[in-house]
Amino acid sequence: MARNIVISTMSDLLANLQLYISRLEKTVSDQKKEIERLKSVTAPGEQVTHIYTDGSSLGNPGPGGSAFVVKDGIGKGNFVGENVTNNQCEYDAVLEAVKYCKDLGINSVVIHTDSNLVIQQLSGNWKVKCAILQQYKAKIREIADEMVHFELKHVRGHSGDVWNERADKMARDAAVSRNNDRDIMLE
Repeated sequence: MARNIVISTMSDLLANLQLYISRLEKTVSDQKKEIERLKSVTAPGEQVTHIYTDGSSLGNPGPGGSAFVVKDGIGKGNFVGENVTNNQCEYDAVLEAVKYCKDLGINSVVIHTDSNLVIQQLSGNWKVKCAILQQYKAKIREIADEMVHFELKHVRGHSGDVWNERADKMARDAAVSRNNDRDIMLE
């Protein structure tokens, strides 16, 4: 009787092993397809634009500014409003960046932000409960969905990343000065 249990267990083990191998092969196949998809997203020679965004609310809520900095290019600060949250400012920075891309016909962009909330909500991992942020998300997704490649990457805030620090400073400056559309060329 013990022998039948072993055979039954070995048979079950073999069946489970075959199922596991089948799932593993599917995962590998899916990963290969994703790699090929990513290769086709940006054609050889097509430039991916990297943009760093940040938002700043003085008081949260309070006067707020947003900014984006195109790596090796232009920076733009924007006064968001007198009584806005930091999350609104973070979203506003991403919206202004994708609008900038749309206006210039940029179809392949990586947005670097220190806002995990923005990344998680725009990626669909977290729900957006605030109506204002829902509006921001809808506008951003509408533009991003037209792009060939749209990617969000997290950058640690205040960690010395020169591009993130520039966006941070411009967002704070926009909140303090209450000036709109402060375009500057970066060195």
